Amino acid sequence: MKKGLSILLCGILGLSLTAPAASEAGIPVEAAEMAAAEAPSSEAGSANEASAENMTQVLTLVKEKITVPDELTQFDYQFYSGSAGEPASWYFSWRDEEYHSRMTVYCDSSGHITSYSYRPGTSSPYVPVYLKTDLKNRADDFLAVAAPEILSSLEYAGCSSGSVWNGTYTYRYTRVENHIPMPENTVSVTVNFETGTVVGFESSWLYDATIPEALSALTREEAAGLIADNASMQLSYRRRMNEDGTAEAYLVYTPTVSYIAVDAKTGEVYLTKNEWLSSSAAESADSAANTEESAADGGVVLTEEEQKRIEELAGLITASEAIRSVTSRSELLLGGNLSSVTTSLSNSGTQENPAYVWNISFSDPAAQSGYRSSTGLSVYANASVDAHTGRLLSFYAEPGDYYDPETGEWQNVTVRYTLEEAQAVLEAFLRSELPDYYEQTVFSSSGTDYIASFEQNQPVYGGYSYRYNRINESVEYTYDYLCGSVDGITGKIYSYSYHWDDNLTFESPADAISEQEAMEAYLALDGYGLVYEIHSVHSLDEDSQDAYSVHNEIRLVYTPDISPAIISPFTGKQLNYDGSEYTPSAEAYEYNDITGHPAVRSIRLLADIGIGFPGGSYQPEKTVTEEEFLSTLSSLFFYEPLNSNPQNTSICRETAIRAVISALGLEKVASLDGIYQADFTDAEQFPAGFTGYAALAQGLGLTKVFGDALSPERLLTRGEMAGLLIQTLKANAALNR
Repeated sequence: MKKGLSILLCGILGLSLTAPAASEAGIPVEAAEMAAAEAPSSEAGSANEASAENMTQVLTLVKEKITVPDELTQFDYQFYSGSAGEPASWYFSWRDEEYHSRMTVYCDSSGHITSYSYRPGTSSPYVPVYLKTDLKNRADDFLAVAAPEILSSLEYAGCSSGSVWNGTYTYRYTRVENHIPMPENTVSVTVNFETGTVVGFESSWLYDATIPEALSALTREEAAGLIADNASMQLSYRRRMNEDGTAEAYLVYTPTVSYIAVDAKTGEVYLTKNEWLSSSAAESADSAANTEESAADGGVVLTEEEQKRIEELAGLITASEAIRSVTSRSELLLGGNLSSVTTSLSNSGTQENPAYVWNISFSDPAAQSGYRSSTGLSVYANASVDAHTGRLLSFYAEPGDYYDPETGEWQNVTVRYTLEEAQAVLEAFLRSELPDYYEQTVFSSSGTDYIASFEQNQPVYGGYSYRYNRINESVEYTYDYLCGSVDGITGKIYSYSYHWDDNLTFESPADAISEQEAMEAYLALDGYGLVYEIHSVHSLDEDSQDAYSVHNEIRLVYTPDISPAIISPFTGKQLNYDGSEYTPSAEAYEYNDITGHPAVRSIRLLADIGIGFPGGSYQPEKTVTEEEFLSTLSSLFFYEPLNSNPQNTSICRETAIRAVISALGLEKVASLDGIYQADFTDAEQFPAGFTGYAALAQGLGLTKVFGDALSPERLLTRGEMAGLLIQTLKANAALNR
């Protein structure tokens, strides 16, 4: 458990938290650890207590697994007493006196390390020296020492790309029992790619789990049929923004349920991994939640821009007209003494395309702060009105409050409108207000709203909420919608809003594959199969001292653990969240044409930190375009190139070197005249103003890839770019540490 979460849980659940031992400068780490272990605490006994005996045992186990550097002389600890479903745990930390380096360990009371972090003094930016393949054995070796008890159940699952800012590769491992994966139990080891040092370890492991036999009564195909019977693929629109600022609605298939699994032995279909039991009725209970989503005078001379804004204002409706556009609508919950009215005018658009809105607040001046009317009439409301057209954009009025805090009693109220009758009220209003939009929507959802009273200890809801999503050719587009809420007591609308983009291009579903074909494509992806999963049974017993507990069971299921869970309705292929075709990160920059090339290691180092060219081939002798080079340089250094509109034409060595020197922050220094001498065989042919750049690049080791002759006019190849960028990373680290 992480420190912040543990402290939060301790506060909420009333658990004990032992204060950290004071660290005194100059005390050797062994002495500090001994002093901490001998500190006054509860008597030795349960592993859930912070006793000196327990701490000594756990700390000894931890130090048998990790090596604490000699310079980390300052030692601290904390103890967390655990909670439902979670064992007690210890936190140990070591640091140097100057706070430059730090090592931390979280472990359970049995000495199993759950988290390890080592931060030596070296800071970013980092230089990739080792490849992912070079350091895999370092991760394996660390696991053999830090977690020997689980080593035999681990299977390597891949490595995450690093960056020059975190300087690491993270190697991931998944638990496998009986040759079947248990994906909720994972381990990761993080290794610094510049030094080869292990700097992190995370473990999520259920140690005392009983693993069922790997016997399945169902085949993979039979389970897929049950999944298809109980879930489906829904065709819907998603939105992406184009470079010109316009929006585009593109089509995707996604599962209708976020989780589904089939018991491999019984064929039972599960729609949740969490079960809740109460003391009064020991049965599963579902939990549901409703989600709901000034002008100043003065100044003698008016500028042209000021005059333009004044002319805009002259074309808007007045505040009084905006107020009347709200109060004239009898369907809205506006009554009582809402005589206090304030207005403000704001621009919800841009200066180039202004969209002025009147914001109006209504209140009852006689009402107390926080007071709600018991008459069913509002004491507060607000609205927004389009200042150009007078159209009502949004409205909200606080419904009545029928609870008397002085007597603690609820009034007897009558809810006169059913869910269907209130929906008819809202739909009539939508047809009147937004006829064109309403005809392009489909009813999406409804739900009960605020509580008006209680009858026989059951809540009586006073309001209903509704949502209508935009459709195109019968396919929903959920980004645009109409929604509103109706008071079931008065029949008035107390909430109303909408969102609609009139400048939207829709992809046609005419050639989309069927839902069945989409489901088949989805279940054919990597991630669907037989796994062990954790079924958590949460129990609540108000009569017990331990009111809340969690019991974890392991069950064998077929389940689709697929991410992103998005299928193209035209190709059946897996998509990213932006609509592009999904490529596993491990395959993103694997090349078939770099073996034996002089720049092979530089190319692979860049690939391992997520820099490269997609498509399976690198083409190291192909020339680099200006756009490719500058965008790559920008991604490495957050550098904004001088040419903010790079061209898709080949870049020469001179331009590339100038860009690199600028990215390193040395442009002004390189531009100084008369102080540089570049040791290249063709230095006399350098263009004017380039010698300083060339000399700095040579001195920083950037030009090693080019040889004795720089040939600044020569076009840069992809292989040369890789070598140049690796050398640039080395120079950047040297300049910034």
